[in-house]
Amino acid sequence: MNERIKLAVRIFISLVCFAVVFSVVDYNDVIKLVGEINPEVIIQVLLVMLVGHVGSGLRFHFILNKLGKKITRKESLKAGFVALWFNQILPTGMGGDVVRAIMLAKSCGRARIILAAFQDRILGLMMMILMMLCFMPIALTGKVSTEAIVFISILAAAGLVAGFLPIYIRRRLCTKFGNKYIYKACRFFAMLGYALRRIVEPASAYKLLAYLILSFFPYVIYIAILGESFGLTMDILEYTALVPLMFIAMQFPITIGGWGARELAALYIFSLMGLSEEIAVTVSVLFGFGMLITSIPGNLFWVFRKTDPDYSRA
Repeated sequence: MNERIKLAVRIFISLVCFAVVFSVVDYNDVIKLVGEINPEVIIQVLLVMLVGHVGSGLRFHFILNKLGKKITRKESLKAGFVALWFNQILPTGMGGDVVRAIMLAKSCGRARIILAAFQDRILGLMMMILMMLCFMPIALTGKVSTEAIVFISILAAAGLVAGFLPIYIRRRLCTKFGNKYIYKACRFFAMLGYALRRIVEPASAYKLLAYLILSFFPYVIYIAILGESFGLTMDILEYTALVPLMFIAMQFPITIGGWGARELAALYIFSLMGLSEEIAVTVSVLFGFGMLITSIPGNLFWVFRKTDPDYSRA
């Protein structure tokens, strides 16, 4: 599909999502809530979000090193902010990962960087699904219908199984497929499985878990602080169980930078709890702006990369 058509489709879907959201919520109420937020709260949540970005950079550094490519944490953090910046401004969901691959190509190899990016996203997604499965029955029983909990839990469990399925795929299995397209797909998943087996090793599993937690919970805390500032009555377990649904909605490459899909997911999630839909949308919009603001260092790292000793070869 032509890139312009893809862009037009993503813009259209984002607009449709916002149209649905603002058919339920008055946008004037959202603007009013944004204007009422305490500047101290804004500073707090931006600092918390920066901690999450650092955790994401360290997670990518760990994954890349497990795949045999050694770079410093400083390089990984800078490249992570660059990827984050381009993910905010480019129409594709993987645009930042491509730019990061270009940035680190000479030191690590473009193919290995892209493979690490895939694994990074898969593991991040698995972490969110795992948190939903662990905390949803504890936090939401009696507050959300049993049918909703069961339905979401089944989908989450299926996603978790699908995410780790490539571990069991070996290259020799692919030779049994005569169709070239099935063969290529099998080879791709076998490659992901090989990388996943190297990353998820028992000896270093605790490090991986620590990086996953550090790159996940700050974003949950960001939402929780905003929610509390608007008077929402939710505890941290409830946020941990529900917020991943917002983040998962952002991962689908069907909108511009997750805008629209994230707000629609937030509207649904908070309505499950019987909470204010206006606050739900406001928190989601502020999260999007927070991502944009805290990714600005990535723009600076990219602009000055030619004079940066870490990336002068990029």
